[in-house]
Amino acid sequence: MRRKVLAVSLFAAMLLLACSLSSVLDFAKKAGELAPTAQALASQVGPTVEAAMTQGAQIMTQEAPGQQNGGGGQANAMNWLSPEESTILKSFHQEMVVHVKAAGKAYDLYKIETDYVRGQASRQVIVQNGQPVMETVSVGGTTWYRSGNEWISVPASQNFDNPEALVTDAMDSELADPAHWKANGTGTVEGMKVYRYTYNASQDLAAMKQDWQGLLMEIPQLSGATNARVTKVQGEVSVLQDGTMVSAFYRVEGQVEQNGQQVPVEVTITTTLSNLNGNIQITPPPGAAGAKAPVPLPPGATLEMQMGTSSIYTVPDMTVAQVMQFFDQTFARQGYKVTTKVGDDQNGWTLQVTDPQGKMHMLMVASQDGKVSITIVK
Repeated sequence: MRRKVLAVSLFAAMLLLACSLSSVLDFAKKAGELAPTAQALASQVGPTVEAAMTQGAQIMTQEAPGQQNGGGGQANAMNWLSPEESTILKSFHQEMVVHVKAAGKAYDLYKIETDYVRGQASRQVIVQNGQPVMETVSVGGTTWYRSGNEWISVPASQNFDNPEALVTDAMDSELADPAHWKANGTGTVEGMKVYRYTYNASQDLAAMKQDWQGLLMEIPQLSGATNARVTKVQGEVSVLQDGTMVSAFYRVEGQVEQNGQQVPVEVTITTTLSNLNGNIQITPPPGAAGAKAPVPLPPGATLEMQMGTSSIYTVPDMTVAQVMQFFDQTFARQGYKVTTKVGDDQNGWTLQVTDPQGKMHMLMVASQDGKVSITIVK
């Protein structure tokens, strides 16, 4: 029978989500404090986001849903897929909540909502952990993320990935053994047949200790806790015929040592999909839809970043001199007035331009990494 190798283990993704998201949230906080040039921001976006988005996921080799080992009632591993890998779903809404009970307090550590439309390759992600909401919107070739009240755009090559891909190295735990998952009947979700599976482990899962400790570091009231220990893991998942996970619930129980006392900790991770194949519309955020440049640009100019009133474009296959010649000719022909022009082709140019409507714009043109960079400040 044909076998597949999964790119995602939902449990590992969810349990380790808090650890991975911290780097993204830290980046979001930094973005809100940015005063340097947009180029400095661009240099920060790629490495930070890609590191959080591309870390490895747990690998599991799985068979078709609903099949069982002979007479044992234990589910064979399945072709469990993340929603974006689904062959059935074209759009969906996803909500993921990480809830914590520890040291006399109970609260949601993280809440993530995603709207996804396959044909548009678009998604909207909202992350909450007691901090200001971080939101990203991807439409076509551009992604915008919100820092405070400001939307900043980055090219598609630096897209935020789906939440389930926000994972660290895979856990080498008993969850990797399909014998521990048992078939638990079938049901329906929004009219689609699903196969249900359960997992239950009550022994000390020593292999999960390091990952558990990492998650606990995200829980404020457990600061300084040591000797993390997992004592029980329970799981329930529902998958479509092609193996797409449409719901999952996990409860992880354990203990830590804090101030000489054993402190019980419980973390629940719940993921649900809704509006399956629904009419979901994702559009650029307000004020960001008009990525149209305020001045005419040379052919092939591509928006690299937009932050507030500043935009950065790059132009391949042209020199600074050629770009400046384009501006000289086009501005004169279309009624733009250049009131200030300082610099040279080697070190770059700074221009102050007034458009036909009387609005003033600042342009900076320079060579960078084999391309011409055009920064426009409205």
